[in-house]
Amino acid sequence: MNKTFKVIKILLPFSLLILFSCSDDDSSSSGDENSNKEGCTDVYACNYDENANVSDDSCLQLDCNGECGGENVSSVQNGCDLPENTFYLLGESMIYNSNVKIAGYQFEIETSYDIDASGGDTEEYGLSISTTTGDNNPKVVLAFDFGASFIPPGCGLLVNISLSGSYDSVGGIVVSDENGEEIDFEYYDCSN
Repeated sequence: MNKTFKVIKILLPFSLLILFSCSDDDSSSSGDENSNKEGCTDVYACNYDENANVSDDSCLQLDCNGECGGENVSSVQNGCDLPENTFYLLGESMIYNSNVKIAGYQFEIETSYDIDASGGDTEEYGLSISTTTGDNNPKVVLAFDFGASFIPPGCGLLVNISLSGSYDSVGGIVVSDENGEEIDFEYYDCSN
């Protein structure tokens, strides 16, 4: 019995050492789903990799010709850089330049991802904002007021757009003045 106790006494520390040195979290194994995958992690990039969890600084943006990573990049930095009566989606900011009062507007974003819109001059001047969600494509952003609210002529941030992924295009712009009359507005084409 003493001999058995001595063997157990000697083997027990080695067994514990082996037990605690082994781990189920061996991230060096090739089949581990928690392993790091490098790629573009910016959901707004045209080469976004939904499987990447570590950025490799390879993210690219669409240029003015719609080319992923192309060289024809816009010089627009804010709404005052735009021609009059235009909208432009700069990152997550829909910027504008208007020579008339804006009492309501809508535009479409071609994307299969959900969007949200808030803030900017739209909320500052009291317009209500609504967006479509779910499987609808394109997504629609709508802003209006039944009272006498309007965005005065000028330029700046119209509304912040939160996308949960990339988008293909912006269009379907309809803008109305305080009398409900449609105003000609365009989406800025930075390739001109």
